[in-house]
Amino acid sequence: MLPDLVRRLIPRDVLLLARLLAASGALLWVVLGGPALMPLVSAAVAFLLITSALIWRDDVRRGKTPPLSDIPIYVIVGDLAASGVWIAASAPNERSFAFVVVLAIGALAMFRLGTLGVVLTGATYVAGRVAQEYIRVSLGIPTPSHWAGAHHPERDRRSLPIGAGARCAGAASGAQPRADRERAW
Repeated sequence: MLPDLVRRLIPRDVLLLARLLAASGALLWVVLGGPALMPLVSAAVAFLLITSALIWRDDVRRGKTPPLSDIPIYVIVGDLAASGVWIAASAPNERSFAFVVVLAIGALAMFRLGTLGVVLTGATYVAGRVAQEYIRVSLGIPTPSHWAGAHHPERDRRSLPIGAGARCAGAASGAQPRADRERAW
């Protein structure tokens, strides 16, 4: 009786687990003294917890995890918002790679929403980076010098795989997969 109740109330949803781990990681980052802006960290974690609660509720109602093509659009938008806010929250960290979170969530957005997902991912990245730079300037933290300038070999070497990955994800989002894989493990 008890295992059935636990199985029904605690969905075996990988993306739900990923959201909860991301929220835990953000809180752990702050607790360990990682540089971040607490109001924005709180907002990012709030977005993650809200989308987690919505997914959890839907999983329990359905009795199983939905396929990726059935993830509600408002959950994807909430996840993109959390990732954009996290970019801004990590502004005090000069070595922040928070943009990778936007690309990861953007892959889901591109799969689920197609071209609109590409546009939303790009808009989230630009808004997050602009906010990050605004916060850095406000705090007197300059943009890391290794990223400034017209040509820098290290920046170019790091940018190439990121740009190629973003282009591949955008191209793949236009393809319609024949079978949608379940997220349950």
